[in-house]
Amino acid sequence: MGLRFPDDTARLAEWLSDAAGADRIEVRSTQRMEGGTCQQNWFLDLDVVGGAWAGRQRTVLRAPMAVGTEDTLPIEVEFDVIKAANESGTPSPRALFLCNDARVLGERFLVMECCDGEARPWKLQRDAKVMDSAERLLGDIASALTRTQTIVPARSHLGLRPIKASPALDHVSGLRAWLDSTGCIAPALEFALRWLECNAPETPEPVLVHGDYRNGNLMVKDGRLEAVIDWGRARWGDPLEDYAWFCIRFFRFARPDLGGGGFGPRSVFRAAYEKAAGRLIDPASERYWDTMANTVWAAVSIQQAYRFTSGKVPLLELALTGFAASEISLEALRLIDRAEKA
Repeated sequence: MGLRFPDDTARLAEWLSDAAGADRIEVRSTQRMEGGTCQQNWFLDLDVVGGAWAGRQRTVLRAPMAVGTEDTLPIEVEFDVIKAANESGTPSPRALFLCNDARVLGERFLVMECCDGEARPWKLQRDAKVMDSAERLLGDIASALTRTQTIVPARSHLGLRPIKASPALDHVSGLRAWLDSTGCIAPALEFALRWLECNAPETPEPVLVHGDYRNGNLMVKDGRLEAVIDWGRARWGDPLEDYAWFCIRFFRFARPDLGGGGFGPRSVFRAAYEKAAGRLIDPASERYWDTMANTVWAAVSIQQAYRFTSGKVPLLELALTGFAASEISLEALRLIDRAEKA
């Protein structure tokens, strides 16, 4: 159907009033937020009259894009994941309301609180206050990650896809199936997938994986982590998945020399994670999940380019991401070479 917004704020205000138990809600202003290639986010400035939520409220409305990716969560599942993150103590926007009735705005959507801070990597990396406090910030990021990892399938009721074999082998089979279905010719990816299959480690207990835990999805304020955002690719997986994803070269942006997400040295992030998790990282497992992260991102880059070239999502960002697939594939092969020599 497509999101009928912000043209139909009256219907939204009526729905929000009922959801919040308010006498009346006025939508003062709306603004499309930057970022997001699978979900669209709108800032809502609200005046709430009556009820427990009364007052001026700053919120974000999040709804699916017309054409997402295969691993994008349904909006109702993402809502439950955000709530679980809230309950775990992970700094994240508070989930407020979920609308499963597409008749309201043309799409199902969720509403969450709006967090202060900055997430754009180019802004953060030019901020001396952020970069000078990198050790403290990396400690915040590592601590938040370990809190998320306290969420496990046995103690949760999230509608996430169950693991069939292992997190590693599920990745391999999923990416192979996608390559086969599209007829995409990618020898480097095929080689990397075979190596990943032959060297797959065991995961004693799966945990909640954010799925896109990186510079760009972390709100930073005054040099401290304010919130982890964009939970649309969450899944069950290995604890080192998010750790490795945060360190991937591509997501270091203007500071590829800083292995800790483009903020600071990787050794600092590793030490902070080990301290927060209460366990040491096995070097072989670290190398494996570094390789997996690059292999997955190379495949996703090709997927993003296809969304653009198909004409379904006319975002230049998707086309530019596709150009990086070869570079990312090469990085995966380099990591395999290092692992074989270790």
